[in-house]
Amino acid sequence: MAWRLFNWGSRGLHYETLPGVYVAAIYIPRCIQGTLFAENTGTGQQLLNVFDFEAPATPVTAADCQAVDNILVTWWVNAYRALCGNTIRARRAVAVGRDQVEAATWEIAMSTDGTRGAAVNPTEVTLCLKFAGNNIGRNRRGRHYAFPGVATDLVSGGVDRFTNVYVSAATSVFASLVTDATAAGYPLRVASNVRQALYPVSHVVAVDDLIDSMRRRSSGRGR
Repeated sequence: MAWRLFNWGSRGLHYETLPGVYVAAIYIPRCIQGTLFAENTGTGQQLLNVFDFEAPATPVTAADCQAVDNILVTWWVNAYRALCGNTIRARRAVAVGRDQVEAATWEIAMSTDGTRGAAVNPTEVTLCLKFAGNNIGRNRRGRHYAFPGVATDLVSGGVDRFTNVYVSAATSVFASLVTDATAAGYPLRVASNVRQALYPVSHVVAVDDLIDSMRRRSSGRGR
């Protein structure tokens, strides 16, 4: 499909590049936006993780996008799905170049479930992880929210916290994506729309063990 330009409210101008795939109308050299789409088959809710990768050369090609999709599919199959409940089903991986309008794209469909059960956590119950580099600042960090795990990942007693075991496992799983992407020649980056630049990711951290949601901003968030 042709890229469709629209104003996404306070987020500014975006393009719809494929159904359900949106990229900011801000061009960043060598940037590839890779999205892993999933759904909670118990509720029908859509889930997605959006990452930024750096291509080895410019312009971004379809082969680059295919390589990023393969990184995401392999990561899901070999690592990420073992963190997720068995009603979480990966549906597709989509990669889009962000270096120009109507840039290269590639999509790989799949249908593979998480491996853990039962009592999958609600979609809104998630752990926030941060991709961090060697410099501080809002332009140099990226937040991601893990797809739902299971009830035993939560500390008992209604304290709204994840167990240390789960936090460690989630951090390791996302860190493995950083390692895999680097090994494949498409390192993970934090894309800054403000500076139109890519920044390196050196490690993954969980700022805290609190239950979080992309829909919630409470005291102490945004760190």
